[in-house]
Amino acid sequence: MAKTKTSAADAGRVGRGNGQQSRTVAVIGGGVSGLAAAYYIRKLAAARNLDVRVLVFEKEKRAGGKVKTHRRGGFVIEAGPDSVMTANSNLMELCAELGLTDRMIGQRAENQGVYIFSRGALEKLPEGSGAMLPTRVMPMLTTGLISFPGKIRASAEILLPKSTVHGEESVAAFVTRRFGREIYERIAEPLCAVIYAVDPEKASLKRTLPYLARMEAEHSSILKASLAMRKRPGNASMPTSVSFEGGMAELVDALAGKVGKRNISLGVEIGSISRPGGRMAGKYLVNPLHGHALAADAVVMAVPAYEVGRITAGMDGQLAATASEIPYSTLAIITLAYDSDRVSDHIAGTGFLVPRVEGRKVSAVTVSSNKWPKRAPKGHSLIRCYFNDSYTGLHVSSTDARLVEMAKEELRDIAGIDEEPAFSHVQRWEKGMPIYTVGSGEKVSAIEEMTRTHPGLFVTGAWKRGIGIPSCISESLNSAMQVIEYFGKAK
Repeated sequence: MAKTKTSAADAGRVGRGNGQQSRTVAVIGGGVSGLAAAYYIRKLAAARNLDVRVLVFEKEKRAGGKVKTHRRGGFVIEAGPDSVMTANSNLMELCAELGLTDRMIGQRAENQGVYIFSRGALEKLPEGSGAMLPTRVMPMLTTGLISFPGKIRASAEILLPKSTVHGEESVAAFVTRRFGREIYERIAEPLCAVIYAVDPEKASLKRTLPYLARMEAEHSSILKASLAMRKRPGNASMPTSVSFEGGMAELVDALAGKVGKRNISLGVEIGSISRPGGRMAGKYLVNPLHGHALAADAVVMAVPAYEVGRITAGMDGQLAATASEIPYSTLAIITLAYDSDRVSDHIAGTGFLVPRVEGRKVSAVTVSSNKWPKRAPKGHSLIRCYFNDSYTGLHVSSTDARLVEMAKEELRDIAGIDEEPAFSHVQRWEKGMPIYTVGSGEKVSAIEEMTRTHPGLFVTGAWKRGIGIPSCISESLNSAMQVIEYFGKAK
């Protein structure tokens, strides 16, 4: 049995406390959600002059989770997300606090546009389709992606009444109802599959794309809502998505720096948490698989839902079982580096998406050297290929060599790229993306309700409110506020 470590060391402590009781918070998970939660707890505690010690436990040898950047020979290779959306105010404020605003970079202006591989050719995605659906009539009417009957059906969306659907609706059902099946198959489905790594036939609209549900509810039409939004004043100087000069790892590195390296335990996997009685009543024991247990006044679980299930199994079987039911998809990102800049000339814009109806193995291709500055040395090209099991049925557990060969085959067949890459990088994400299936919102609500029966226990992460770094940061801020509120009530 692990020994209990109850030392009152100053590591991780913020605030002087004014003689108040010292508190310890254990954050399980050192990805972007865990690091952000730790950062916000420290910030809020210091603002209230609370004596709080925050310690982060990460089972991998590095912090950052799926935000992972490799640098090799002048190439900047993203093994996870390659950008963040700037519409989230919490994200933008956090970046300012971390000193990262001046490190932000927008996409290269000369290579704008995303393409769709459709009926054997690459067709440009209609302008205004970034929100998963066409939001402008004229680009939709002139695209070669959609047949004439499909365009007529999609244009009629502006005349359709508000939904009378009761209960949850899938993304596929919503798009087909509003715009027709062709828009779903040729535009919405590949966008959803790539961004969320999910089958839209199973994905919940309210959980995956809540803004579309709001647009219909408030304006009765997506096209009407988009027109109203374009009339609003905005910050035209800020791109909708940005990265960082040295890669996305700059964000998690800055967060880790603020939390403090000595407050982050790497290579420490937590096996369980428990609530002892006696003199330890009111505290949690955080039990690593190896080493000493930690006594904590509060625990923030910033791990995937299935990890919440594993760690809480001995303390609350119902909570563990429900958390384990949240489904995940597995994906792989294959990056190919080329010694020639002519390779990227085969693909216009920043890359292309592949609809499921095309029957290909790859779901998307991004030309990183076209999309972002400083991602490849001058005269070189960098291309990322995405594969995921929920999209193609492909088992991404294939060998690295086989995955690289598949990426090369897809690039040759679709874009005519025959050159051999100088090197490749394979990143698998086993159970890497939560799937917001119809009904998953009820499970998340049930998990939150069950955690409330364990005072001082909090959960956060992409599986709760939305995939993407901005959503994770907002959810982590919410969890941090709950921790501070809990300490206020527990005086």
